[in-house]
Amino acid sequence: MSKGRKILNDLKSKGYYLQFYSDEKIFTVDESVNRRNDRWICQDPKEVKPTMSSKKPAAVMTLAVISSEGDVMVPHFFQANETVNKTVYLDVLKRVVVPWMKKTAGERKYTFQQDSAPAHKAKTVQNYLEANTAHFWPPTFWPANSLDLNPCDFYLWGRVEGIACNTYHKSTVSLKASIKRTMASLDPREVSKAVKSFRRRVETVIELDGEHYE
Repeated sequence: MSKGRKILNDLKSKGYYLQFYSDEKIFTVDESVNRRNDRWICQDPKEVKPTMSSKKPAAVMTLAVISSEGDVMVPHFFQANETVNKTVYLDVLKRVVVPWMKKTAGERKYTFQQDSAPAHKAKTVQNYLEANTAHFWPPTFWPANSLDLNPCDFYLWGRVEGIACNTYHKSTVSLKASIKRTMASLDPREVSKAVKSFRRRVETVIELDGEHYE
């Protein structure tokens, strides 16, 4: 059975479960350049706003979790130059992610999603999730080649980066504060709508016979 099919079957049988989706992303202090801000219409080149770009910009590895009801966890920032191995990741699950999910879900059952990164599929991590979460998708569920399947990928990160990184930050302290403010200001209805479109994306992956989803 394909991984997409496994996910779809699980969504059908546990459709009433609250869903939590997680992901990590590296943000830098440089201004984000995208298709909306990298083109200017003007007569004088001096009117074009300069974009700050560093050769080796300071960066922060950020972990986010969002829910199908629009809940957004306060982002967790890993330490500078910290390798997110199984030990580091497990510690964050224990201290930050799982307590937040349990508090948010209350008495409701829920499903936790994470991708199949090496730290995520480590045996110690899998054993912990098995013993301490209501339900989670093991590595055998997640399609590794469908990079834009996760709501964090196709919605959250672009939304946050477009707001939090629309200007150059002089420090990672400023960058972190901007990311936090942006995530706290997201409309729960918008977040929920994005997350709930996940099922249709899974169905599309199945229709494409597991090909990469864009």
